[in-house]
Amino acid sequence: MNNSILKTSFFLFAILATVSCKDSGSQLVESRIESRITSDSRTISVYLPDGYSKKETYPVVYVGDAVSFISGDYCHILDSLTIHGIIRPVVVACTYNSKGVSASSNESFNIDYFADEFIPFVQSKYSVSTDRADNLFFGISQSADAGMKMSFDRPGLFSEYWCFSPLKTDVSSFLALDSPTSYKIVWVNKDELKVSFDYFPSMVNALKKRGASVKTKVLETVPSTLVWRQEFIRLLTDRFGVEEQ
Repeated sequence: MNNSILKTSFFLFAILATVSCKDSGSQLVESRIESRITSDSRTISVYLPDGYSKKETYPVVYVGDAVSFISGDYCHILDSLTIHGIIRPVVVACTYNSKGVSASSNESFNIDYFADEFIPFVQSKYSVSTDRADNLFFGISQSADAGMKMSFDRPGLFSEYWCFSPLKTDVSSFLALDSPTSYKIVWVNKDELKVSFDYFPSMVNALKKRGASVKTKVLETVPSTLVWRQEFIRLLTDRFGVEEQ
């Protein structure tokens, strides 16, 4: 990725508050799924970028933490980066549980529902790629854990996982990954975590032993909403950035 693109994305982040979503042609569309697997009704929110067309096929980010994504106004980030030509258009899909809270909580995240109902629903209703290389997972905290576990239980789903502040995900018992898989893992500083920091290198080593490509970053600040949004911009720009001519 061209360094000037990355610099532009951080500059754009500084002016996000002045760019109104109403200036964009993007949409945030809600649907309901009556899940046979979980025996409840769940809300699906799908972000369609400015200029979305059924004649095109879009890469898609599946989000395990719908509440954080919507309340954190990540759609605003996507609008700004797309409108200014920093990234190519991307569809983002996230799901809630029956109580309207994040589908990432321990009692509500269900891998079978996520893989066998949620993802097929999005693929059938919207013009998104079904190619594993064009699909990635984004999660924060508990949903980051869920995504990492899902990467071994269902290795064919995603080529890349963005995991912000994962908790103690034990991957040591999992077998080797049978498909190329990369992880972008971001943590807060070790003092903020209040757990043994020795755990994290061992987790990264366990992932690598199972054939994963792992890039990590430890933030030097408390993970405020501003910091997480900045990291999301960085990853979006790295993965979907438009090269300068």
